[in-house]
Amino acid sequence: MKLLKLVFHEFIHGGHLVAAGPTIIILVFIVITGSKVPWELIGGVYLITYIVHLFDRYFDIKNDSCEHRKAHFEKYKNSIPTILITAIILLILLIIQSGIITLLFALLLIFSGIAYSIFLKNLTRYIIGFKSYFTAAIFASVVFFAAFSASSPIDEKTILIFIFFFIRWFANTIFCDIKDIAQDSGHGLKTFAIVFGKNKYGFFSSVNIISSFPIIFGVMRGALPIYSLLLLTTIPYYFYYLKLSRKEDANFQKLSNMWADGESIIWLLAMLIGVSIWG
Repeated sequence: MKLLKLVFHEFIHGGHLVAAGPTIIILVFIVITGSKVPWELIGGVYLITYIVHLFDRYFDIKNDSCEHRKAHFEKYKNSIPTILITAIILLILLIIQSGIITLLFALLLIFSGIAYSIFLKNLTRYIIGFKSYFTAAIFASVVFFAAFSASSPIDEKTILIFIFFFIRWFANTIFCDIKDIAQDSGHGLKTFAIVFGKNKYGFFSSVNIISSFPIIFGVMRGALPIYSLLLLTTIPYYFYYLKLSRKEDANFQKLSNMWADGESIIWLLAMLIGVSIWG
């Protein structure tokens, strides 16, 4: 039991749950499009996200709003540079087998993520919600990463999948920013949580509902399989933890790090159920 608790703690606070998100997006893309994406790419996407997330936490560890995560990183912060270098080398060895274009795309994603941590984040001081837009765009862009690697066309199906995951990640990001209101305010950032306030549930709800449009549109046009509608189970899931956040004793760290970040598990389960029923 103690070992399981340690593994769970590492999975949540070590950034592995966040890193699983884009990896699962790739798996959803494979299921819906039937594309043959190299396994190296799937592992590479996980490593890319993990590298970017770990670097961001390492770079901004002193300002981390989550005390549990901060304490977790403090335990092995001196080893983080070694972990990052090892992960990058492993990533290059994996991705280089998929071709130079894929390698360049992977390095571009890493550069974008690291550049955000160092200086792009400050653009949120001048552009409302830039942090949310940028994060959602980077994470959802793995759809195109997968398409390039599988030599699949950037068609209507691919674009609709990208739009869906962009809005989903955007919805999650603006919610997760609630827990960082004090930290972000101190840095002069203008996140949606700060500008609109954490109690503007109408705004959060609207974004949540809008995310269903690309899937419904795609199914109606026949561009997406009918079981894609199962991805919309994330909408009531979002409403549920949004409801939990309205309680006076709401723990926004837990709601963000477990509930919001864990939405990708729902995507995976939805596709597994869809394929088992509709094939």
